[in-house]
Amino acid sequence: MPSSDCPLCHRGYSQLSQHLGVSHGVRNKAERKLLLAIPSGRVDVRKGTCPLPACGKYTSRMDRHLATHTEVTVAARRQATETLKWRKIMEGLAKLWASNPAVAMVSSLDLAGDLEEPINAADAEEDEEEAAGEQDSACNNPSCRDEKEDLRRQVDMLSESLRKVTRHYRLQLRRSRGRPSSHLARVTGRLLSSLRPLAPGEEEEPLATPLEEAGRQDLGSEAPAPQPPAKASTSSSPGDENHPFPDHVAALNILLEEYRGHQEGADPGPRLFNNVASKIFRIRHFIGYMVAGQTDLASLGFLNHTARMRSWHNSLNLAKIAEPTVHHYLKNVAQFLAYVAETPPPTCRLSRTVMVGLNREIKTMIRSVRRKVVMHEVRVKQAKEGRLISKATLRQCVASAKAAVPDILGRLRETADRALQWSFYGHLTAYLACIYGHRGGVFQNMTIAEVEAAKTGSKEGCYVINISTHKTNQAFGAAQLALSVEEYGWLVDFLDMRPYLVGGETAQYFFFTSKPSSCKNLNQYFQEAWAGMGLPGSPTFTDIRPSIATHAKNSHSPGDRQKVAQFMCHDTSTADRFYALNLDAKQAAEHRRLFEAAVEGEDAAQGSPKAWKQSQKRAGKSSGKRPAASPPTSSSPSPPGSPSPSGSPSGEQGPRESASVPTMPSMRRKRGTPRKKGFPRAHLSPVKRMMLMKNMPKTYSSVKCPMCPAWIVNISKHLRTVHEVANEQQRGLLCQLGRHRVRLANLVCPLCGQLVKYPERHLERGHRGMSESERSKTVRSLERSVTAGKLRALRGSEPEIPLVPDFSQPEAPPDVQLPQVAASPPQVPASQNTAEQERSLMETWSMNRLIIIIILIVLKLLNK
Repeated sequence: MPSSDCPLCHRGYSQLSQHLGVSHGVRNKAERKLLLAIPSGRVDVRKGTCPLPACGKYTSRMDRHLATHTEVTVAARRQATETLKWRKIMEGLAKLWASNPAVAMVSSLDLAGDLEEPINAADAEEDEEEAAGEQDSACNNPSCRDEKEDLRRQVDMLSESLRKVTRHYRLQLRRSRGRPSSHLARVTGRLLSSLRPLAPGEEEEPLATPLEEAGRQDLGSEAPAPQPPAKASTSSSPGDENHPFPDHVAALNILLEEYRGHQEGADPGPRLFNNVASKIFRIRHFIGYMVAGQTDLASLGFLNHTARMRSWHNSLNLAKIAEPTVHHYLKNVAQFLAYVAETPPPTCRLSRTVMVGLNREIKTMIRSVRRKVVMHEVRVKQAKEGRLISKATLRQCVASAKAAVPDILGRLRETADRALQWSFYGHLTAYLACIYGHRGGVFQNMTIAEVEAAKTGSKEGCYVINISTHKTNQAFGAAQLALSVEEYGWLVDFLDMRPYLVGGETAQYFFFTSKPSSCKNLNQYFQEAWAGMGLPGSPTFTDIRPSIATHAKNSHSPGDRQKVAQFMCHDTSTADRFYALNLDAKQAAEHRRLFEAAVEGEDAAQGSPKAWKQSQKRAGKSSGKRPAASPPTSSSPSPPGSPSPSGSPSGEQGPRESASVPTMPSMRRKRGTPRKKGFPRAHLSPVKRMMLMKNMPKTYSSVKCPMCPAWIVNISKHLRTVHEVANEQQRGLLCQLGRHRVRLANLVCPLCGQLVKYPERHLERGHRGMSESERSKTVRSLERSVTAGKLRALRGSEPEIPLVPDFSQPEAPPDVQLPQVAASPPQVPASQNTAEQERSLMETWSMNRLIIIIILIVLKLLNK
C-alpha cells in the first residue's frame, strides 16, 4: 500500500488519517480533512485567479486555463497548480482557526507563513535600483542579452532553492521529531540536482513541493516519482533512469500534434478522443525511452537503434504490465512508425531502408507477444466461468423487475424522489439486459427521440426502439429493443413525469440526470437493483452478456444462435472467443463417449462399406433409428425420391451440402432395388455405368448435366465419355448450359413479351413481385431455349463430326435418359405449348432483326 508523508511530522504512513488522530490527536474533522489534502493533492482549485505573471485572469476552470499558457513549460504549469492548492489549504486552516471551533485544533498557523518568505523593503528597493541600472546600461548585443537572461534565471533558481532550504530548516527546528532519512535523502538529492549547471539542451525544472510529489506519482510515466539518489558513479543502468518526453524539441511536438490530428479526423467523438489520447501517451513513453542519451532529436536518428527498442519492450514486461496492454503499446508504436515512414517530417534524416527495418523489428515484437495475449485471453475466459449467471437467476431477475417497475413508477409520480428515479433506472436496465444481453452503453445512449419514434412504427402490439449510438454500430447498425405494450407503457409513463424531475425538461437522453450528458452510473444502479431483488452476486452488464451468449450457444441451433447474435450486435466468432464459455462437465462427458465409440469394434479397410455399416449400427443403437441404406459419402447418392442423410430429398440437395471429395462406393446392387433395364452396358466401364445409373451428389464445384439428371464435377469429360459427344462445338454449348454461362442478350421477356437487352436485369427490376426461385427458373428456361436454338443451327450446318441426339430435338433419345425416367410413362409438361410459342416467337424476331440489319447496311452504302 503506498505511504504518504504526514504534514506535521513528515514521516511516511500508509494509514495517515489514523496516524493524525492517534499520534497527533487531531480530533477536528475539518482540520483533519485539510491536513490529509496536503499529501494527496485533492483540492478543488478550479475557480480562482491565474497565478502566472502578467495574466491575473479569474476563471472557473483553472486547469483548462493553465493549459492555454503554452509559453511556459509543463513543469511550470504544474508548479502553479500546486501553489494554488497549497494556498487554498492554508487559507482553509486560517479560516477554521479564526472561527474558534468547538473541537480544538492541533496544527498551528505558522504553516501558512512557510508558503512564501516575506520580501524585505530594502531588498525590494535594491531590486528596483538594479532594474533601473540595467535599463540605463542596456546592451544592444543579442548575445549579451541572452547571457544576462540566463544568469538571471540561475540567480532566481538559486534564490528559490535557498529560500526553500531555509524554510525546511525552520520546520526542523519547530518539530520535536526529525524526518526520516529517506525523505531527507530525497529532498537533498533534489536540492543538489537543482544547483548543478544546466546542460545545453536541458530545461530547468522548479523544485517540487510535497504536494507536487503526490501529483507526480499520479501522473505515471509522464512525470515519474523521484528516486532516492544513488551512489556516485560514472554510469547508471537503463533500469534506474527516468525517461521523460523531450518537450523542448519543437519538431517532435509538431509531429505528435500532426499525428493526433490524423488519428482524430475531422469530427472526433468523446470515445475516439480518449482512444487517441491513450495512443499519444504510449508513443510519448516510447520516444522518451528512445531519446535517453541521444542528441539531434529533431532528425529522428534516435529511432535507428533496434537494440534500444528491444530494451524498451523488456522494460514493459518488467513493469508487470498486462500482455494486452503491452500489445497495445507495440501496435500504437507500429502505427506511428508507419505514419513517419509514409509522411516523414522535414527534419527527418532516416532513410527508407532504415524505416523498413524499424517496421520489421516492431512487427517481430508484435508476433512474439501474440501467444502471451492468447494465453491471457484464455485465463480471462476461465475466470468468466465462475461468474456465469444461470438461466434460473436470469428468469428470476426478469420476473422480479417486471413486478417492481410499476410500483416504483407509482411512488415516483407521487414524490419525485431522485432515489426512486435511480431505482427505476436500475430495475428497467436489469429487466432489458437479462432479456437481450445488450451492453450498458446501449441503454446509456438511448435518446428520448428514439423512444418516441418507436410509437409511430409499432405493429401487432410490438414497439421497436432503434438505438443508433453504440459500440458496434458500424458493423451491425442500430441496436434494437422489442417491447410489448406493457413494457413500452413504462417508458411512456416515465416520460410523462419528466417535467417534474431534475434535469428532465432539457434532457436529451432517456436515462437523464441533472446534467445534460447521459447517465454514467447505470451499472451502479443496476447492481443496487440486483441486490434489492435478492439475487446472488453483484454482476455487471459485462457479466450478463457472456452468460446469455453461452446459453444461446448451448440451447439454440446455429441458425437461431446467429439471429440472437445479430440482435445482440456481436459476431459469433467474438462470442466463441470471449463470451461463450467452455463445455461443462456433462457436455464434456458426452464428447468423451464419442471418442470412446470411435475406437470400438474391429479394424476395417478405409472407406469400405463394412466400416461404414459398423458405424451406422452403433449410431442406430444409440439413437434408436434404423440406419440408412447406403453410406453417406459424396459419391453415393440416394435414389430419386428417397430421403437424403441430411433430411432433404436427393433431388433437392444443393451444391453446398456436400464438401467432401467424391469416392466410388461398392457396385453391388442393393437388396430390393429393381435391376436397371434399357441401358447399353457393352461399351461402358463399371465406373461409367455407375455414374450413369446413379445421380452424382452435388459438391461445391459440381454442375448438373444438361443431358441427364447427374451432377458432375468435370462436365466436359462426362459429356465426352458417357454421352460420347465428339463434336467440340456441341460439347462447348452443353458445358456452357450446365455451368450457367449462356449469354442472354436482346431477348423477348417470356412474362411480358417486351424486347429487352438484358433479360436478367429486366427480371430483377421489372418484375419485383417474383420470388428468387421463380426468377431463377425463368432464367434457366431462357438459357435452355437459347442453347437449343444454337444446337439446332449447328445441326443444320451439317458439321464434319456428327452431333449426338440432345434435348434440342423434338424427341429426346432413349440413351441419354436414366432407366427410371425411361421406364416411367412419358409425361407432357403443362407449359409445352407455351415453350413452343416462345420458340417460334424468338425465331420470328431473329429473322426480322436480321432483315432490319441488312436494310440498314444497304441504306448506309447508298448514302455513301
